[in-house]
Amino acid sequence: MTQGFSSGSACISPCHIALFVAHLHHKQCSLKTISTYLSAGAYVHKLLHNFDPTESFLVKKLVAGCYRLSPSVDMRLPITVEVLNTILKALQHVAQNAFETALFQAMFLFAFSTFARVGEIAATESTVNLVQFQHFTFSRLQTPPTVHVDFYNFKHNLQKKRHAITFSHGPAVFSAVTALNTYLTYRGKGEGPVFLLLNQKPVPRACFDRMLKSCLAFAGLDSSVYKGHSFRIGAASYWSQRGTSDSQLRSCGRWSSNAFRKSAAP
Repeated sequence: MTQGFSSGSACISPCHIALFVAHLHHKQCSLKTISTYLSAGAYVHKLLHNFDPTESFLVKKLVAGCYRLSPSVDMRLPITVEVLNTILKALQHVAQNAFETALFQAMFLFAFSTFARVGEIAATESTVNLVQFQHFTFSRLQTPPTVHVDFYNFKHNLQKKRHAITFSHGPAVFSAVTALNTYLTYRGKGEGPVFLLLNQKPVPRACFDRMLKSCLAFAGLDSSVYKGHSFRIGAASYWSQRGTSDSQLRSCGRWSSNAFRKSAAP
């Protein structure tokens, strides 16, 4: 029996895993690639009810060293309130008609107000994560008026537990609630995904990205550093700078860890 593979068990020793990590780092593989390889190895060992060598102290410390030597840098900038106001004003010049103006104004403000992932408001390959109109509650009698949204389908929420977010006007010049109500005069109040085109189909992710890029270009901003996720980063940064606790931010953004700290530092 060797220190690597054990006969009939497919078990690999932590020493061999550590050497493999060192090899990948020497080849200048990305941290994501290293993590993917380790996840695959861990899965096989767990499937066979074997000890997971990737959880060993040696491997964990080696991976941590790789991160320190090659820290990943998120080039996406947060959409601040100032930038949000700028692209909302640009939208009035970029959009082709009143419907497009209302639609994307509502989408931009909703994304910022609810820490939304783009996949929750615009369709990709699947529409399963899109927020639904039937999960909205409007409180117009309150001052200021508020909107209550229940999220069920989002990353890490395997049990589909309800997660509530409430928002009102918001910090932007334009009211998030007013923008949503204006858009709904076009959409109507039937069940289904909230953000729809005039043909009643969900707004494609490519369409959302294209409009955001056009607004940024009109405003003279670099579209290579502002992406759809920048609304989410911007919301986390805005509330972090106002003293919101990590636990509150994690809840609002529906994060399962404190990874948001990388982009929401005060």
